[in-house]
Amino acid sequence: MADILLLGRDPDLVDHILALASAAELTVDVHREVPSAALVWNRCPLAIICTDLLAAAAAAALPPRAGLVVFGTMAADAWRQAFELGADQVVEPPGIPGWLGEATTGDAGQEGESGRVVGVLGCAGGAGASVFACALAAAAARRRMTPFLLDLDPLGCGLAVMLGADDLTGLTWEQVRSGSGRIPVRSLESAVPRVAGVAVLGWPDDGTVLLDSGVAAAVVDTSRRCSPITIVDLGQGLASYQLEAFTRCDRVFMVVPADVRGVRAARRSAARLAAGAFEIVVRGPNPGGLTGADVEQAVGVRVIAAVAAERGLDARLERGEAPGSRRRSPLGRAGEGLLAEVLQ
Repeated sequence: MADILLLGRDPDLVDHILALASAAELTVDVHREVPSAALVWNRCPLAIICTDLLAAAAAAALPPRAGLVVFGTMAADAWRQAFELGADQVVEPPGIPGWLGEATTGDAGQEGESGRVVGVLGCAGGAGASVFACALAAAAARRRMTPFLLDLDPLGCGLAVMLGADDLTGLTWEQVRSGSGRIPVRSLESAVPRVAGVAVLGWPDDGTVLLDSGVAAAVVDTSRRCSPITIVDLGQGLASYQLEAFTRCDRVFMVVPADVRGVRAARRSAARLAAGAFEIVVRGPNPGGLTGADVEQAVGVRVIAAVAAERGLDARLERGEAPGSRRRSPLGRAGEGLLAEVLQ
């Protein structure tokens, strides 16, 4: 993760920031297009938008975040756009000496009592993303965190079923689909049903619900304030509401089976998503002997963890045992390890 996310095209503005960052020994992730920056919007402690892309950023309705600076010569419209984006600071070149270092060592990236949001992607159908999302939630439940588990894959069996609940009553996407904007924390906390210490928001069984723009984003923003950790099952990340949630995640893990088909699917996903937008969790078995290093080299994306094949997993899922509920199982160990890293 870089120290600074820089969004801009103007070579003078970009080079000015790069020079300041180099002098302060800070790393910079430069994006010249708004869509690519949106996928990593919450990853860096400080985000800087140059004024040449300020209008495009405002039009993209990027989610609110702490540690946002607008840099460049300001026109009348630029001030309004900076306000709409919730910028903490506006700096006109060259700025007060030392301003960049102060911005990165201040409260940038801190959101008070807000928690972390982790997205889980599948490189293809059946890759195991939902299973791994449940394993992360189980690890958080063991820490008595009451994690929020948001099911944004309407074509799956349902995360509540994976956690062992066949018939769950409470809030579903059906009840929240028509609204957007800010959702009260107490409303979400009281309405979302619990399974094994996990708050689960899923889909009705009829499969007819379509989410309007802004609904998934509003729920993710609220769940961040409800719990130290929110896990979002993003499916394959193709639908607009899945991409809305994607942009609000602090980390995104893509589950990739350790076989040729999984690697090919992951390469296609990497081609349509920004570099650095996600990390890979390799899932066994590996019938052809592929290692995590092989997958990383083939896809060109960092492998953060490898999960060995788990004997008897399918049978335990059939009995209603939640994946990752056994601390010493491969899924349990992977969930514990990645949860600890995310919460650091």
